[in-house]
Amino acid sequence: MQEQNDFQLMEQMVLKVAILAEKFAVNLAWYIDVIIKLIEYAADFVDEDFWFRVCQMVTGFGSADAE
Repeated sequence: MQEQNDFQLMEQMVLKVAILAEKFAVNLAWYIDVIIKLIEYAADFVDEDFWFRVCQMVTGFGSADAE
């Protein structure tokens, strides 16, 4: 039970780091660099929510600038 809780905690931490990277991204290249490093160091804890947010960010980055 403890291992499962630790795993879920780590998944949540990885997701929170991804959210912070979104919030403070200065440009798409910086964001992608951070996400790649996160995947390198915490690949075992990357879940579907993480990938959903990354895909959303990459495909929609800069769309507000187009208006």
